[in-house]
This record gives sequence, structure tokens and C-alpha cells, in this order.
Amino acid sequence: MIENAGIPAKPADRRLNWRAISLLMVGAALIALGYDDGVPDRGEPLAVSAAMPLLLGLGQTFVIIAGGIDLSVGFVMGLAAVVMARTMQTLTPVDAGLALAAGLVAALLAALVPGAINGTLISRLRVPAFIGTLGMYGVARGAGFLAANGTTVP
Repeated sequence: MIENAGIPAKPADRRLNWRAISLLMVGAALIALGYDDGVPDRGEPLAVSAAMPLLLGLGQTFVIIAGGIDLSVGFVMGLAAVVMARTMQTLTPVDAGLALAAGLVAALLAALVPGAINGTLISRLRVPAFIGTLGMYGVARGAGFLAANGTTVP
């Protein structure tokens, strides 16, 4: 029986795994921020604040793995949020449940349209993803600004 075919065995790698150490340090910091005298009061706002960027990053990860890039994702999300807020403001005096359902549908449609346009530009018309989504970035930003009437939507 041939062992290693004459190739000398590598010595055990004894270097520190900095990725694991960094991950442990971040976890320890989050735990320390989340507990004050045994009461978890700071961790929840941190998790709520991090939810939206994490979800956007998750979606963007799949785009990057596929070999593309989407620069418009942040402003399309902003446009969808403004459309949802405006729809809910209009319908809340009628029925709160209806306002929520209509707001969700309006937000999904507001995000679907730029996504479909980006997809058509990139896959059918062969526009480079960087250029197509950069253009949609500006369009979504302007549409969100117009939908909000240039103010913050309460």
C-alpha cells in the first residue's frame, strides 16, 4: 500500500483562525450590548434596526453570486416603503386591516415594476447590469421623492 505517494505530510496548521475569533468577538459585543443588569433591553432595538439591511444584503448576495450587481435595491426599497405608507395613510380612516393589506400589495407592486424593468433591460436588451440598475437607482429615488412630496412620510 502506498502512503501519500512519496509526498511528505504537512505539519498541522497552528495559525490562529482570525475569522472565528472575530465572529466570537462580535457575538460577545452583541451579548454585552443586549443585557443591562440581566434585562435584555438593548438587543431588541439593535435586531430591529439591523433587520432591513440584513434582508437587503441577503437578496444582494444571490445577485452577486449569480455574477451581477444591483445598485437600485436600496432606493427601490425606499420607493416601496413610501408607497406603502401613503396607501396606509389614505385607507386607515376607512379600515385599518384593509389599509395594511392594501399597503402591502401596493408596496410589492411598487417594487415589482422596477425589478421587472431591470430584469428586462439586463436579460433581454443586454444592457450591462451596472448601467441598467444605476439608471433605475435614479428613477426609483426620484419616484420615491415625488411620492413623498419631498417630505418625510410619517
